[in-house]
Amino acid sequence: MVMHEYFHGFQFKNDGYLETYETITNTVLPDTLIALAACHGWYKESITQENDLLLKAIDASDIEASRAYIQSFFELRNERRERVKKELCINIVALEQLYETMEGSARYIEYCLYRHFGNFSLSDAKWLYTVGCRYYYATGFNLLRLSDKLEIDYKYGIFKDVSIIERNLRILISE
Repeated sequence: MVMHEYFHGFQFKNDGYLETYETITNTVLPDTLIALAACHGWYKESITQENDLLLKAIDASDIEASRAYIQSFFELRNERRERVKKELCINIVALEQLYETMEGSARYIEYCLYRHFGNFSLSDAKWLYTVGCRYYYATGFNLLRLSDKLEIDYKYGIFKDVSIIERNLRILISE
């Protein structure tokens, strides 16, 4: 956990990341995602289904199966985001991408350290990849794991553009 928090310091040392954080969180309050998941059952259900699709894409044995799960993931995600925008008049896209990048990559560092320094089994650490009230930790972590599995290079620009992970996966399914 200490390294998770130190990693946040590293993130904010990247040129432009603090400005991106401030711009996005000045538009939509940071706790918005937590409140939406807590107050709307349909939102929480969609998040759980989206995360399940990410896990299936990670576990899929071939690229075509992964693509199908990723396609379904984006269909659900787009529906949820559109519903929030239409019914609640909140555009959460940038905020969700920001927090998935920020917290998902910090969680990914924890995961790498666990694997490197100990007798670690991911199946014994379900909290890393299953959703809770701060779901973007798990979905962000799983988006990075999926990108690694599919050998999509995102590390060069993850803190320059918070939409890079989603964009790269959308490109993959459109090929």
